[in-house]
Amino acid sequence: MSVQTTIIPHSQQPLVTRTYPSEQELDGFIAIASKAQETWSKVSLKERIAIGYKFIDEFKALSEDLPMELTLQMGRPVSQCTGEARGFLDRANYMLSIAESALADVSLADTDKPGFRRYIKRTPLGVVLVVAPWNYPYLVSINAVLPAIIAGNAVILKPSPQTPLTAERFALALTRAGVPKDIIQVVHMSPALTSHAVQHPSVDFVSFTGSVVGGRAVEEAAVQAKGFKGVGLELGGKDPAYVRPDADLNYTIGELVDGMTFCCAIERIYIHEEVYDAFVEGYVKLVKGYKLGDPTLPETNLGPVVSLASAERIRKQVSDAVKAGAKTLIPEDLFPMAKAGTTYVAPQVLVDVNHSMDVMMEETFGPIVGIQKVSSDEEAIKLMNDSPYGLTASVWTNASANPVSEEAFLKFVDELETGTVFLNRCDFLDPALAWTGVKDSGRGVSLSKFGSAYDIVRDYSGSTFFDRWNFFGNWDNLTLGDVWWLSKADAFAEGLTYVNSAGNAIMKVDNMHNVVYGQKRNSVRITSQDIYDVGSLWIIDLKHIPFGCSVWPAFWTKGYQDEWPVGGEIDIIEAINLMPNNQMALHTTSGCNHVPEAQQYQSGATTQTDCSLSSGCTVLELKENSLYTGLAEAGGGVWATQFDVSGIFIWFWSRPNVPASISATTASTGVDLSDWGPPSASYPATSCNIPEFFSAQNLVLDITLCGQWAGLSNLYFPSCGSGTGTCYADSVVGPGSNFNDAYFEISYIRAYTTGAPAPTPNALVSISTSAPTGLPTSLLAPSKPTASSLFFPGSAEGRQANMMLAIAAILLVGFFNLWL
Repeated sequence: MSVQTTIIPHSQQPLVTRTYPSEQELDGFIAIASKAQETWSKVSLKERIAIGYKFIDEFKALSEDLPMELTLQMGRPVSQCTGEARGFLDRANYMLSIAESALADVSLADTDKPGFRRYIKRTPLGVVLVVAPWNYPYLVSINAVLPAIIAGNAVILKPSPQTPLTAERFALALTRAGVPKDIIQVVHMSPALTSHAVQHPSVDFVSFTGSVVGGRAVEEAAVQAKGFKGVGLELGGKDPAYVRPDADLNYTIGELVDGMTFCCAIERIYIHEEVYDAFVEGYVKLVKGYKLGDPTLPETNLGPVVSLASAERIRKQVSDAVKAGAKTLIPEDLFPMAKAGTTYVAPQVLVDVNHSMDVMMEETFGPIVGIQKVSSDEEAIKLMNDSPYGLTASVWTNASANPVSEEAFLKFVDELETGTVFLNRCDFLDPALAWTGVKDSGRGVSLSKFGSAYDIVRDYSGSTFFDRWNFFGNWDNLTLGDVWWLSKADAFAEGLTYVNSAGNAIMKVDNMHNVVYGQKRNSVRITSQDIYDVGSLWIIDLKHIPFGCSVWPAFWTKGYQDEWPVGGEIDIIEAINLMPNNQMALHTTSGCNHVPEAQQYQSGATTQTDCSLSSGCTVLELKENSLYTGLAEAGGGVWATQFDVSGIFIWFWSRPNVPASISATTASTGVDLSDWGPPSASYPATSCNIPEFFSAQNLVLDITLCGQWAGLSNLYFPSCGSGTGTCYADSVVGPGSNFNDAYFEISYIRAYTTGAPAPTPNALVSISTSAPTGLPTSLLAPSKPTASSLFFPGSAEGRQANMMLAIAAILLVGFFNLWL
């Protein structure tokens, strides 16, 4: 019986030992999975999704020791491990939030003939083998494991021998949540056993992440299997960056130095000759500041590589390059722990390199970068493409301020042979954006819902409007308002929530009963059960907004798992005490601002720019009929909010002015933003890195009274006349008829998601080089403020149609490849 032992990288001591099964035992595990899958596939999708959300809670409960456990297994500094759990949970929530729409039947009603009904039904494949890597074991495995299980498949999870505990923790959380133990089995395998599993006739799909050598072995084994077997391969990379003459050097250097240690790390940099010397000087200075050491210590920001073999291979790449004429710029004596025979490797910058050297052609997976001077964009494109790999590439240039640079960037998007092109960043994987590679970097897609426009994922309307909302069921202990937010049962029993004869949802404050001093007035607050990540769009159609003295209505979003304001808050509709203007705002931790240049591309008026202040970064709506009687007399209105990596944008239109694209939209179609015009509030990513400050969001709709804002005397009395006491005494206490107008009437709320933002409307600011915008331009290129719309290189009409094998609007390897 064979065993595998995981060695702690920095101490070279054994951590855990696991036993390999025999081939017969492995066959038994697969047979068990196949039988269990028949039952699991009959569990309703809604129930599987509910179990998925329970899994998230179970994983959070198990994750306290995760950072140190990761460090001991693979050597990453513990200070850099905390983010993996959060990213894991964000991806899980995103995939669960779009599962129902992604796996729904596809109607082909527009092609029906008399007597025929045409539709596409998705059915699970069966047993999925997931081979996970060691470098980001949670972030990568979630991409395949969770979608496969939610889609009705069984999973055999084979972790890297270096990180066996990650898979075991993953599976434990799933089974505690209610996934049958035979549906998620962790099986430790040797390479020979892995090939045996790939070839097994009952394994229906293989998702492999790892080296090119390993990927070829999986591919060969799949070819030898009986019948045809689907295989998804995410393999290596040798990711390049190119710095143009107009790049912001300080920002670019900082980002590229940070990017040395990520899984999609920049390993080769091409610098235009005009800025070459300045870039190299600044880059070397920052690299010298790394703290190489014990990864369990909080001050360490560069730990060991994963194994002695990796360390020796990396050292050989450097020494071979030096022998061939390269020059090292980092004195190794700055890093005394980096000695031969250890897993500690000193960071190194190599110049005078060329493509005859392995350090510029083969994956390094260590803190080594080669820097090469180029004289033109054309030379940079040629060298960036001169690689067997094609995972990501990044271009650093001031495309927002210089039309020539923007055109140059678009040329790179068109001509680079890579899965993703970044502008002014290099280290961000957005779950709403497709993750794919070309050439030896693999094939297939993980993450995202592939498409060029926003697609409907949830329609809250009609008789089922309230079905997917949680009712607060407590007093307003959040803003200290003078209300009791009722439970769902009580809200319906008291008549505070119902659907009227027109099919509109009503949600209101109690207007039937007198309130005596000391009592609170009943009201309602609801929070969406669905969670929406970056890459979402929400549209709300209202016939009526609550108003009156002391009344504080709001439609907003909040980070689903974080203490306020961590995770972010987006205030879409908020006004008090007959305030004449809707007040839109973002609330975040320090570092997110409403930049002056953004304000010229919005129709509203900015009143506060720092999003970390208690009032948030606020914008007042200046359009007429956005609130109260004016809104009602106009027949209502529509608000739309775009939430993606390019920024957060809020629009409002009163009924006569609603764009044709929204008026024509139904619950079964997508929506196009091209005729929307400038937003009321524009918060572009130029000064607020949206994925950094905003986690996945819940939608919230509520009405409170008085409280910490509406109850302030300087805001209460000017709108509602002079009072003799407090907001509570003057308004809440007394007859219910004071609140006859304190109700929402909602035609619908519709939520959309996309693998990339739809074509952006005119007047939005374009990308800035001074902040990490996080726009992987395989799906999105920047827009000009003066353009009504732009063709998006890399959209379904262009690059991605070929790059992603024309899979069109089907969700990721988990939801696409795992269904027939």
